[in-house]
Amino acid sequence: MPRILILCPYPQGVAAGQRLKYEQYLDDWRAAGFDVTVSSFMDRALWDRAYAPGHRMAKMVGTLRGHLRRLRDLARIRRYDIVYISMWVTPFGTSWLERLARVLARRIVYDIEDNLLADEGAPRGLRQQLKGRGKARFLLERADHVLTASPFMVERYRAINERQAVTLIYPSVDTDASFVPARPPRVTQAGDWMDRYVQLASLSRPAASGSSGTGAADRLQADRDRQLRL
Repeated sequence: MPRILILCPYPQGVAAGQRLKYEQYLDDWRAAGFDVTVSSFMDRALWDRAYAPGHRMAKMVGTLRGHLRRLRDLARIRRYDIVYISMWVTPFGTSWLERLARVLARRIVYDIEDNLLADEGAPRGLRQQLKGRGKARFLLERADHVLTASPFMVERYRAINERQAVTLIYPSVDTDASFVPARPPRVTQAGDWMDRYVQLASLSRPAASGSSGTGAADRLQADRDRQLRL
C-alpha cells in the first residue's frame, strides 16, 4: 500500500487553506488505497493561543513541541513513498530542516502558498524576521512536483523548479459542507462580515456585461435555500 506523509502547519479541520486544498480529499485518498499520515507543526493547544495576545510561555512551549514533532517526522520519513509538504517543514529559522527532508524523502510534492515568495511589503516585526523566507524558495526549486492554486504563477514556478514539474489545481469547495441554513447576517467586528458580503455581492454579478444570467452565488442560492458561508 503506497504511503503518504503530510507535513502541514495547522491541526486538521481548523485552517481554511488546508480544508480547500487537501483535507477534503483525505478520505478519497484512503479509499483509493493510500495509507495517509497527517503531521501538523501546531497542535491544537498552540493553535488556540497562537494568534491571541499574551500566552508567551505557552507559545514557546508549543513551538518547541512542533520542532520535536518534526524531528520525529524526519526520523520516519523514509517509510513513506510520498511526502506532501504544505508551506514549509518548520516556520522559523533557516532551511536546514527542509534540506534534510529533501535528502531523506523518496519524493516530495510541494503545495506552495503563493504569497510565500513575496518580500515586498512583508511585515518586519521580530516574528516575521525569524521566519525563513528561503524555505519556500528551496522547496520550490527541489521538490519532485509543485502544486499551485494560481494560474498566474505556473510559468514562474516552472522556471524555478529544477524538474519544471508544476501543476495548477484550483482550491475547491465541498458544497455539502460549506452551506449552512440561511439567517440574517450577524455583525461581529468592523469589516468582518462587510468583507464577506462584498465578496458575495461580487459573485452575484452577471458573468459578463449585458448577460442576463445570474451570478454564481445567486445560482447556488436558488439551488437550495441556504446561505453561502465564506
